[in-house]
Amino acid sequence: MAHGLDVILDAAEMLRDRDDIVFLTAGDGAERARLQSELERRGLRNVKMLGQLPKEQMPALWSITSVSLVLLKKLDLFLTVIPSKIFETMAMKKPIILGVRGESREIVEKAGSGIGIEPENAMELAAAITALADAPEKCAAMGVAGKACVSAEFDRQVLARRFEEVLESVV
Repeated sequence: MAHGLDVILDAAEMLRDRDDIVFLTAGDGAERARLQSELERRGLRNVKMLGQLPKEQMPALWSITSVSLVLLKKLDLFLTVIPSKIFETMAMKKPIILGVRGESREIVEKAGSGIGIEPENAMELAAAITALADAPEKCAAMGVAGKACVSAEFDRQVLARRFEEVLESVV
């Protein structure tokens, strides 16, 4: 419910004539049945909802995607949230379309690993998807930039060393 996934259906409807763009979702939750019904009501063939998958299948899923959507509702509650999905996406060399405000957006923009959009804005989402679909070299460059950033700044060993340095400076 926190993700506001209706925006995907709205963007998919705007892009329904683009044969090269398909939305793929994985997961389960309180909104899944309603979203599936809405998907069918609209007759959207460019959205596939897989349901919950085991964690070990996620690398295979990432391998067939071009872009990751990281979306949250437009609520002040989410200004300080950093979805872990941005780090997974960066590690898999995939660009991000981020519909989240706050620190998450700063991380993605600083890394050059994606495009920030206003949360719950289907027109911006459709425009960002189209921009990346029409520029595969830009997509690839954002993926490489994200991988470099996550390796240098957010790797657990790197973070552990930094934490150790902070602790040593305090002791």
